[in-house]
Amino acid sequence: MSLRAALVHSLILEIYIICLFIILVVGPLLAQDVLRITLKTLAVMLAAAIAHWCLNRGLLRLAGIFLITFAWLKVAESIFNSWGPLSPQLVLMPVLVAMAAFILGTRAALIFAFASLLFGAAMVIFQPNEAAMARPWPPPPHVVVVALAIGLACLIWPLSVMFGTLRATLSQLKVSETRFRSLATGAHVVSAVIDANGVFLLSEGLALARLGLKPGEVVGRSVFDAYSDYPEILDIIRAGLRGESHRTEIALMDAWFDSLFLPQFDARGHITELFIVSTDITERKRAEAEREKLAGRLRQGQVLESVGRLAGGVAHDLNNMLTPILGFAEMLREEFPAGDPRAAQLGHIHSAAKRARQITTQLLAFARRQPTDMRIHDLNTILGDFDPMLRRAVREDIRLVSHLHRAPLFILCDVLEIERILLNL
Repeated sequence: MSLRAALVHSLILEIYIICLFIILVVGPLLAQDVLRITLKTLAVMLAAAIAHWCLNRGLLRLAGIFLITFAWLKVAESIFNSWGPLSPQLVLMPVLVAMAAFILGTRAALIFAFASLLFGAAMVIFQPNEAAMARPWPPPPHVVVVALAIGLACLIWPLSVMFGTLRATLSQLKVSETRFRSLATGAHVVSAVIDANGVFLLSEGLALARLGLKPGEVVGRSVFDAYSDYPEILDIIRAGLRGESHRTEIALMDAWFDSLFLPQFDARGHITELFIVSTDITERKRAEAEREKLAGRLRQGQVLESVGRLAGGVAHDLNNMLTPILGFAEMLREEFPAGDPRAAQLGHIHSAAKRARQITTQLLAFARRQPTDMRIHDLNTILGDFDPMLRRAVREDIRLVSHLHRAPLFILCDVLEIERILLNL
């Protein structure tokens, strides 16, 4: 229950008790006009019951309007029927105005204050009830005692309810503040609050370490000075201070943040503060980049595998065609004498076919269809022989530079496997 609702509820209960006290005690003591006093008191109880009904339905403002208006009318009637401008009930007028300000707001308080001033002026200007003015002053002692008791009850009970509700509210606020501070300082986020002028009011969170900051270090500084090197962030903050909510990913220094900007408004719709909650997503961004890199490698590997299968098929078919060319060229060259120019021409054919077979061998190595042949080879020689094939395998925008060792580097290997490793690199 809110403080206003608690006050209205306590006033209603107080009216019930006072009315019962008047009916059961005050009326018989006065011993005159008991019926009139009882009827008026029952009317007050009926008004309190209506206000109570409104309060139970959640209509706090309607209950307050009905209760304070009826109370003001009863006080005005009591003043008019008692001693007029000298009536002690005049003290209740400012009390009702204060209650209207607390429950209904400033505008309602001004209305009740203006009505009270008009009523007081009318009581002074116009002739008051002469019968009421003829009553002895001061009133009888038992009336004073009853009035003081009722007045004290009217003050003590609402004040006690108000202070009790206020203490409970403050306790709840303290618990909420503790929870919020624990969440803000313990989570791997950055929680910040800036005012309408862009000055930091709060800066908490473990993720501040990503920015090289400590909790509360930038409090009191202007956000436009602290982040002057990041105009895109300042543009978002300016939009937030204009009342626009934003959620975006921000790159700040070497970190990434998923940031939420929430403007806060007062009752008139003016910006009062801007809440900023930024979650550190640096690791997620790094994982996404690594995943994209691996996906690119996988796609490249799939392309190379497809090209390798195609190259292997082409090399196999080409090798089948080169075999008879080499065989027939060798047979024909043996039939001619050593000085015959035709033998030299056949030698050129045989050499070209052997070079073509080397290319098919390299294609088969690229396609991984060649059986393992472990021998001792010079690594410099392997790289030098494979360099032309390697240059054809890379993209045009890649520049390939080979740095061979001065001395031979003999290793036990399969040449085709070394060439495959070079292709993968």
